[in-house]
Amino acid sequence: MRTKLPFIFCFLISSLYFAQNKPNFDLLNEYITESMEQYKLPGLAIGIVQNDSVVFAKAYGMRSAESSDPITLNSLFGIASLSKAFTAASIGMLVEDGLLDWDDRVIEKLPSFKLYDPYATREMRIRDLLCHRSGFATFDGDLLWYGTNYTRSEIINRISEMKPKLSFRYRYGYSNVMFIAAGEVIKVVTGKTWDEFVKHRIFDPLEMN
Repeated sequence: MRTKLPFIFCFLISSLYFAQNKPNFDLLNEYITESMEQYKLPGLAIGIVQNDSVVFAKAYGMRSAESSDPITLNSLFGIASLSKAFTAASIGMLVEDGLLDWDDRVIEKLPSFKLYDPYATREMRIRDLLCHRSGFATFDGDLLWYGTNYTRSEIINRISEMKPKLSFRYRYGYSNVMFIAAGEVIKVVTGKTWDEFVKHRIFDPLEMN
C-alpha cells in the first residue's frame, strides 16, 4: 500500500549499538536479520540518522510474503499512526507562531466541529484533540474513514451523530477522528491542507523529497 508521504526513516536507537564511540553495524545487521526471522517479517528498511548524517541505511527482504519484489531504500511504506506525530508537531508550530493556543476552543477555529455531547462540543480544546480524552472509546468512529471515500470534513460532520461511551476527559480512548479534526484546524488556520502544511513546514526544510 502506498502513502502520500514521500519518504520515511525508521529510527532505531539502542544503547547496545551506540554505547561505543563507533557503532557496531555488523552486530546491528545480525540483530535485524535474526529479528526478521523471529517475527516472520517479509521485509523492511532501516535508516539511522546521527546529527545531520545518515550513518546506516539498508533494505532487507521482500515487499510482501507473496512477492518477489525486493524492498529498496526508495520503497514507500504506510506509516499509519506515526502521522500523529506530524500533526502534533504542526499544531505546536502554529502555537509557536502565535496562530493558535493549546487551550483555544476547537469550535472557535473550526466552527463546523460538533459532537453528540454539547458540553464536549463547547469545551473541547486544541490540546484535547491530541490527548485521546474526547469521550470516545478506542477506535470509535474509525469505520467513518477506514475504507471509505468520505472527505475529512464529512468524517467530522458524521461523528456528531455518535454517542460517546465515556465522559469527556474521563478516560483515555484512542481516537483517529480527533486527529483528523486537528488536521482540519491546521487547514482553517493556515489555508493549507494537512498534507500541504506538513510538506511545507517539515519535509521541505529537511529535504525529505
